[in-house]
Amino acid sequence: MHVVERRLTDNGPIAGHAERSDRLHYRRRSRELTRDPLSRFLVAEDDDGVFENGETGRYLQAYEMFRLAAIRCLEDVSTGTRFQREVRPYWGGRRRLTARQRVLSRKYFQGRRMFAFNLYTLILHARILLDRTVSLSRRFLKGAALPSFSSFSDHKKFFLKNHSLDGAHPKYAAYMRTKTEWFEVPLKFVRDSFIVHSGPRHFALVVYPSDHDMALLFVRPNAKNSSIGSLNKMGVEVSARQTIDQVVTFVRRFATFLRTKTR
Repeated sequence: MHVVERRLTDNGPIAGHAERSDRLHYRRRSRELTRDPLSRFLVAEDDDGVFENGETGRYLQAYEMFRLAAIRCLEDVSTGTRFQREVRPYWGGRRRLTARQRVLSRKYFQGRRMFAFNLYTLILHARILLDRTVSLSRRFLKGAALPSFSSFSDHKKFFLKNHSLDGAHPKYAAYMRTKTEWFEVPLKFVRDSFIVHSGPRHFALVVYPSDHDMALLFVRPNAKNSSIGSLNKMGVEVSARQTIDQVVTFVRRFATFLRTKTR
């Protein structure tokens, strides 16, 4: 897949995440990610007597991989967007770059070859973490008909098509139906259609939707018939910051359901 870099100025024909225009506080956000929302409910429960290979161990490993991918992407966002704001407008001009601008330039040019790779890694580990998170719902979901505990996609489909758990778990069922719309587009669609099953004419661009965000724009040239819901779009944009925030928000909300079970 061909990867180039450009600044995105018009996302009219693009589906996916909206831009993030609020300032990124890289160090604070990175520190927040070190606190796994579920760990305090899980460490004491060694499932099947084999911590590393059980549901608990697989979830904790998945969160750690996602955390590392997220921190790396946040650093890329910080470097890339600061370069766009503070250096690019003066690049090639008559005025010499300041020492600060030269340091930032070196960091940017040394790291930009990894920007796309790190975004790909984030998307894949986000999907893995979501799968591992819903596997833990077997600890509080009870009933004759139960959802998949191995796939977030199938787990959500169960609640969209089946209301058998609404009586016993109404808040969880409602949350899965109404608060996870971000999963189908862009996360699931991009992973399935562009990363795992990429077509010969698909390509990706590292873009800057705003002065404070970085994204991968997956493009299908001359797309006439779109399978992105009912949208007729030529591409899908996946924001690094939006992906991180949406997945972490889900895990934190999931912790409230798990906490209720452990009381």
